Amino acid sequence: MYDQGPKRLRINDTLLEAKCPASRLPGRTNGPRSSLDRWKAVLDCITQWHIDGAPADVSRIEQDLLGAFDPVQRDLCARAFRAWREHIGSDGTATFEPLWPSVTSDDGTHYLSAPMQVELTHEDGSVEHIKVKASSPTSDEERAVVTLAAEEGVDYLEILLEPGQVDALPIDPARAEAIIEELFALAEVERERTAEYRPGFHCWRCRRVSVCARYPSLAGDPPPSGTPSVTLSKSTLAHLDQCPRRVAWKSLIHVPVPGDDDFGGPARAMGIGFHAAIAAALGDDDPAGVMEAHAQGLPASERADFLGLWDTHQALGANEAAPVEVSATELSIGCTAPAPTSRGTHAVTFLGIADAAGREADGTPAVIEHRTTAARELPYLEQELYAVAGARAVGAERIAVHHHWLRAPLDEACTRRVFEPEDLTQAAEALLGAATQIASWSREDATSAAHRVGPWCEWCPYQALCIRHRG
Repeated sequence: MYDQGPKRLRINDTLLEAKCPASRLPGRTNGPRSSLDRWKAVLDCITQWHIDGAPADVSRIEQDLLGAFDPVQRDLCARAFRAWREHIGSDGTATFEPLWPSVTSDDGTHYLSAPMQVELTHEDGSVEHIKVKASSPTSDEERAVVTLAAEEGVDYLEILLEPGQVDALPIDPARAEAIIEELFALAEVERERTAEYRPGFHCWRCRRVSVCARYPSLAGDPPPSGTPSVTLSKSTLAHLDQCPRRVAWKSLIHVPVPGDDDFGGPARAMGIGFHAAIAAALGDDDPAGVMEAHAQGLPASERADFLGLWDTHQALGANEAAPVEVSATELSIGCTAPAPTSRGTHAVTFLGIADAAGREADGTPAVIEHRTTAARELPYLEQELYAVAGARAVGAERIAVHHHWLRAPLDEACTRRVFEPEDLTQAAEALLGAATQIASWSREDATSAAHRVGPWCEWCPYQALCIRHRG
């Protein structure tokens, strides 16, 4: 029999299947690819620049290779191209054949690789292999492959074109060995194609999310394989009634941002830490002990505030009109909305991670969101998303959505809304309307979605770029 040799393991797919075996099932939709198109165009610019002898004037290269983009994406590509010229430069002879550092399993059945895009050979004979990245750093798994497959005398580098940063790729060899061993071990695990669904944060990386049974279609049947799709978090959806362009740039155009999307400083860090702690506490036999242990790891100046939030949560359990018996924490729920466009039907999937879920004393299913901010403002369509997705997840015709405001006075600390059947119908219609608006925007043109100027601009990570291109 013909020996086909070792089988390539795709790192991202292997990690995703370990989280959710159902991710390997057939049926996938087509997400936005603007960021990939920009990356390819920038790499073309870099290649042409070296072929042309690294001219100082790059206007012709940019016109020829970036001219088809809208002004916003042309700006992004030009910035990325400039980052290469400034941080790598023209020193050395560049070769643009793909490079594939690889490691093979001990039994020879599988191999892992980490693609590199550029080889630079300098006059002194030194060689650099460079991985060109748009804005997200290379994963530890790919760094591990590079570390173990590195050729002697070759330097392995990564350039992040946004913000313009060059780093060495190799990591500690012992750590690299452990990472690779774990990846190969995952490949040996047998998984049935009908394996269980395990929703979670990893759903964001899955191309099946819009057809997944855990995020049911509001139209009944899931969208066909190959349907254009987009996935939005509830936090991104919350900006839709303020500025459509911010939502489009985040979810469709994938405009890189300097740092995190939502600026909040220490207050946001406190909120993230508290949410992680309370999720662990609610699933433990000694919740107070878990929270106290988390608090001990905080600076003294933050400890009292942290425990004060927990005290409010505890008091709510005893004083709330309709307390919830929690059965799950950090529950990934959502739904998919079909959206007709002039280019055919698109699929828009809304995802949220509910802080807790369970049932009230009379059996009414309930979703809980903990809020650690001082402002008591309900995010746009968040209640509707939790209600529709939560009700469909448990097959209920009635559901309650609780928002717990842990910095509010106790008598104002819970906002509870019960969705009856007619309310759920209206909530689903609101989500369908939002999906139709989102699907109407071009997936290639960053100026397609309108901008709206308002107080929210002060906290928008795209503010500077948006101001340059408002027209």
